[in-house]
Formats: sequence, structure tokens, C-alpha cells
Amino acid sequence: MGIVKLGVLDFSPVHPGMRAEDAIGATLQLAPTVESFGYSRYWLGEHHSSSVAHSCPELLIPAIVGLTDRMRVGPAGILLGLYSPFKVAKTFKLLHALYPDRVDLGIARGGVTDDIQPLVQPLVRHGIDQDAEFKMKVAELVSYLRGTSRITFNPDVRPPDIWMLGSQTTSMQMAACHGTAFSLAKFLGKEPIDEASVFSTYRDKFLPTHHLPEPTCNIAVAGVCAKTDDEAHALIPVNGPLKVTPTLIGSPQTCKRELELLYCRTGVSEFIFLDLCRDFAAKVESYRLLAEALL
Repeated sequence: MGIVKLGVLDFSPVHPGMRAEDAIGATLQLAPTVESFGYSRYWLGEHHSSSVAHSCPELLIPAIVGLTDRMRVGPAGILLGLYSPFKVAKTFKLLHALYPDRVDLGIARGGVTDDIQPLVQPLVRHGIDQDAEFKMKVAELVSYLRGTSRITFNPDVRPPDIWMLGSQTTSMQMAACHGTAFSLAKFLGKEPIDEASVFSTYRDKFLPTHHLPEPTCNIAVAGVCAKTDDEAHALIPVNGPLKVTPTLIGSPQTCKRELELLYCRTGVSEFIFLDLCRDFAAKVESYRLLAEALL
């Protein structure tokens, strides 16, 4: 069996008839539950809309670390285009000092809707487009975290694990260039992508550092695992709060087969699962069944 790790991606979605407080409560209940199933990573999405309960995953990290014993916890990811790299670096150095070896830092390009954009408009250097600005911010953030910048600050601790997140190749190239881990969001891609080629290129171009000497990667998938294929398909929301493409739907045997095929194509042995069930009990069962099939 090639798959050795499973993680969770959670956006705290607000389904019809649910309050935001209920969704946050479900997240706090889900984290220790899935840890008991064997999941080793818990990632919190950042999303700026009324369809999710919050847009500040970094504030939930201490709460979830306190409710669990071993899982690594982090955002997936911080939408760096909206923030100061210096502030992000200071926040996550402190978090990692408080919770050594328990914190991940996922970085994503992402974006917000037109009505929210004026409220979070980042400072953009004159004459630089958003793509170039994002790449510069990533480089700055990595330098702050790893102590290669001329600017230093406390706490003077080693940084959390840095993950570049993306659905195509741009984030992969930055991850390889800066020697960070890379997560491919398979449920976000609008066009088919050759996953094997993406990871092969990442490994070939990866520049090791003492912070991360070997290329490290995982694949994020979304869907439902249920007792039967038909039941799993029936549990997929028709108009769910998250605009993602389900990529893993079926019985434990079906999901195991699909992930094993993905492992064989890519060599990636860790998968992050975003369950799409509306009902909390069904969501817990989905995570349980998938863990029992794979771990």
C-alpha cells in the first residue's frame, strides 16, 4: 500500500439553515474526531464569502491544536496577495514558537469577489501586476521566515513548514524555486492537468535547503466516501456552499482504488480530503470510512 498519510481540509461551510457559529462548532468537533481515525494533518481554508463561517483560519489554529494531540494544523492557505508578508511571517513564527512541530503554513494565490476587493485591497507596488506582486510577496515571506532577510524579529525560532498550494503549475514552480512543500488542489482545476508531469517537474527543479532537504508534496481531493457508490453520489450537494469540483466519490473500495491509481501515477503518498457532506454525521462517517480503507 503506497498511501501513508491522510489529512483533512475544512472550510467551515455554512449550509442553508445553519448559523456561522454552528459551522465553527462543527469544525472544532470534527478535528479531534478525525485525529482519532488516524488523520495526521488538519488544514483550514481561507474563503471570503457568506458561504463559509470565517475568513481567519490562523485564529482557529490554537483552538484546534489545543483540542488535538498530534495533528499538524494550518491554513490552506493564507491568501498572501491580501496581506503583508512581514505580518504573516510574524504571526506564524509566534504560532510555531507556541506549538513546535504542530503548525503548517499554506500559501495560496486565491482572490475575492469584486464587492469585497475594495475592502481588502492590498498595497501593490507601482507598475507591478498582481502576478509579479504575488511572487515578490512569496519570496519576501520565505526570507522573513527562514532568516535570510536583513530584517529580523522575535521569536527567533525555526519557521513552520511552508506549503505552496495551487491547482496548476505556477505555485509548483514557486515551491520548487524556494524549496518549500507543494500541495496540488485537484478539485480546483478548470482544465485537465497531467499530475504526473507536475510532480515530476517539481521534484526535478526542487532546490533543497536545510529547512526542507527533500521535495515534499501531497494532493488535495474533494468528495464523499460512503458505504456504497450510490450513497456517496446521493450525498454530494447539488448547490453546495463551496464551488469546487468533486474528485473522489464512492464506497471505501472505490475511493481506495482511485487514490491508489493517483499514487501510482504521481508517487504522491499523502492525500488531503475535503468532505462535501452537508450532514455532520455523514461527514464524520465519510472520514471514518476513508481512513479505515487506507490507513
